[in-house]
Amino acid sequence: MTLLEIIETALKQMGEDTDAAAMDEYKGLLTRYVNEAYMEIVRQKLRLIHTETVTFGDFKADAASLSRDLFAVVKIEKEDGANVPFKVSGGVIYALNADGELSVSYYYLPEALSEDTDVPETPEMSHMCMADYATFRGLLLGGSGSRDKAEVFIRRYLNGFAGLGTQSFHIRNKY
Repeated sequence: MTLLEIIETALKQMGEDTDAAAMDEYKGLLTRYVNEAYMEIVRQKLRLIHTETVTFGDFKADAASLSRDLFAVVKIEKEDGANVPFKVSGGVIYALNADGELSVSYYYLPEALSEDTDVPETPEMSHMCMADYATFRGLLLGGSGSRDKAEVFIRRYLNGFAGLGTQSFHIRNKY
């Protein structure tokens, strides 16, 4: 699902139209709520892994040089596949007893969704969770009847979230 489709789903679940007026009123808030759920899902359930070659000098590399926002390093390997012990501290990745070109696999946080055509980097099964969470948060803005209805969607979100398990999705780049 695209960001726009997730927002439209949330609006429908809230009992709102998906016309231009509703989009003007809700799109900013619902986008924020979708991204809150997206980042929570990535941090706790569907970890995204990226692998790239990084040049280490003096047994260290700047984490800011990675192509994606580092969440946690998973492993570092030499070209022959041998694992390299490592430590991350203060935005620096330290490779113990290894220098030069090393393969770094790490969990990353994706860019927030902002354009209508943006698609979460997580599997489709997680997209409905994002819509349910956005619906829950959107309904909390209403009166007591809306808040009662919101309970249904937070339960759906939590059940869907629990059902995602803990998985990793690997993207390997060779630049």
